[in-house]
Amino acid sequence: MHGYGRRGHRLPVGQGGQFFADEASEGGRWTRSVDDAFADIAAVFHWPLSAMSDLPLSDLMRWRDLAVARWNAMHAPPET
Repeated sequence: MHGYGRRGHRLPVGQGGQFFADEASEGGRWTRSVDDAFADIAAVFHWPLSAMSDLPLSDLMRWRDLAVARWNAMHAPPET
């Protein structure tokens, strides 16, 4: 599956047709690795690794969920 990114570029998508798979908040599983969570948070919030590396895992995953929700809200197709 693909979704649309900036300027109409097609991006690979996760479950539900969204760029990030919204796994944890939908009762699914968390991301496959801490590195993936770091990357998701950094991509959305532009945080450096140093800002995330000391977070407890539960906080890291909570921030990842927020990053997923923010990305999906910002990149949702326009309502018609």
